[in-house]
Amino acid sequence: MASFNISAHKETTNDRLMRSLSLLKPNPPPGRWRKMNFPDPDNNIQLHLNRLGAPQLLSEYLAWIPFDRFTDVGMLVRGGFSVVWKGTVKPLDSRGWASYVPKQLPSWKRWWNNIAVEKRRFPLPEEVGYEPNYAYNHVPRTYALKEIEDFMLPELLYEQLTLQIHIASSGAMPQVIGLSQTNSGKYVMVMTYAVEGNLENTKLEIRSWDVVYQYAYWLAKSLCTIHKAGFTHGDLHPGNIVFYDECFAAIIDVGLGKCFEDANGKSFYGRIEYLPPEIFEEAPYTAASDIYSLGTLLWQMVTRVPPQSTAEKAINTRSDRLREEMIPGAPRIFEDIVRSCWNPDPAQRPEAQELVDRLYKKFNLKMPFSDVTNAFIAKRQAAHQQQQQSNSFNFTPSSLSRFHTLEELRGQINASTGNGEIPN
Repeated sequence: MASFNISAHKETTNDRLMRSLSLLKPNPPPGRWRKMNFPDPDNNIQLHLNRLGAPQLLSEYLAWIPFDRFTDVGMLVRGGFSVVWKGTVKPLDSRGWASYVPKQLPSWKRWWNNIAVEKRRFPLPEEVGYEPNYAYNHVPRTYALKEIEDFMLPELLYEQLTLQIHIASSGAMPQVIGLSQTNSGKYVMVMTYAVEGNLENTKLEIRSWDVVYQYAYWLAKSLCTIHKAGFTHGDLHPGNIVFYDECFAAIIDVGLGKCFEDANGKSFYGRIEYLPPEIFEEAPYTAASDIYSLGTLLWQMVTRVPPQSTAEKAINTRSDRLREEMIPGAPRIFEDIVRSCWNPDPAQRPEAQELVDRLYKKFNLKMPFSDVTNAFIAKRQAAHQQQQQSNSFNFTPSSLSRFHTLEELRGQINASTGNGEIPN
């Protein structure tokens, strides 16, 4: 594989911020319902954005939420550079939570709109308001609270931008609601809460291919949203794949890896098992790199174990040059998708939109895992558990993303076991 000097391709943080701001439009609809749910008469959001050195234009998009509005605050996870909490908020208004509600239209127009929506011609007109008769409109809401430092601001912009540009058409991105500040002075980014956890800790039982296709569709849709906004994720791993319910999954922490990139371009941020093979050869990280990592995560969603070794080691030792062994009994379309994502040549991998199109009509494919598939999963899980319990290995990947220099990556590969496997 050819080598590239990625320092020539690096985009500075300021460049990314200016590119983001050039696409933002003031006072979008999400900002209106957020400010109705979290009133800020003193405009504290502008004060705190100024302290963070953040563009004031963001005040049109984000709510300021006093920390004392949160109850039942508890820690969810501690990452390499942040801590994520959760907290519950009750609505202040007697009518409940403000949200998008259908416009009151004449009956003939509602009838035509319903037909048009079914044919996907255009969305049903909506406006911001209250639906007091909606059963869940008065139920307290739980949010994820991610501690934010100044250098993490690009993540805030990245997620907010992708949300603003594409959320109306895709619905595939988690929402950034606003900012708050703890009693100790730490800033937190308030986001929608993934009730079912992430791919590493979820208790969801995925035992049929229709469920796999459903989650795979939303993950591809989420990644497509990111790419259409002009960004790459840069750090796809199981902790960034979250489940909001039994039918919806999404990708979080968009662009966080870019916040931590070494200025000289000679180090990479991420988890070594999920880095695509081109990164080991100093090639630039592109949208196709995200696709490779997505293929690995789709494989892990079925097997529920991390991949062995590294991508570079796998393509150089496996005769099929795939990241992992294919899952026996998998439907042809799933196997084809994973194989295409794992193409060693980034130029030959599919785009996210192609994956969305291929998965779109597979939701109703009712097909439980076969005995051969379940046997393979059980075998891989037993092997993974045995590896975790073993102390005879030189290298154990961390569940946290961190910096890796090229020398370090290659050194870890050399420290792998004789059969080319790095214990998980």
